[in-house]
Amino acid sequence: MKSNSLGKMKLINLDRTFPSGKYHKYLAAVEISDEQKLNVKHIEQIFIILRANFIKGSLDLDDFALICHSLFVVTTQKHFDDDNLVLANVLDGVNELSFDVRTDKEEIVKFIPNRVRLIFDYKPESEPPTHASAKSKNIYN
Repeated sequence: MKSNSLGKMKLINLDRTFPSGKYHKYLAAVEISDEQKLNVKHIEQIFIILRANFIKGSLDLDDFALICHSLFVVTTQKHFDDDNLVLANVLDGVNELSFDVRTDKEEIVKFIPNRVRLIFDYKPESEPPTHASAKSKNIYN
């Protein structure tokens, strides 16, 4: 991790690599092979699976953050955020959480509680999945 000081604000550059293999396994878990075919329902399902795996400890924070950031990009490119701003904020919040935990104590105390609450409290706005429940899938165990 590198940090630069810009006035009072610290810029953090994290040395992270996108987990392509894991990302494709999550896409496959909702029966999608190409992220361009994702719809908001798929993104919600993937997020629920990601969050469950993160909570269980089978997915680390950086991989959770990077995959959520990728889903956030798809969400904004396809304008799903226009109809589901909460989902977009949660996906972006997971990415920001990975930066927040590495900042100074004041920033941690300021931002993390609300971000974690949003992530853990998110419930899908679209209809429930028609196939196996996304909540029960753990693709790594």
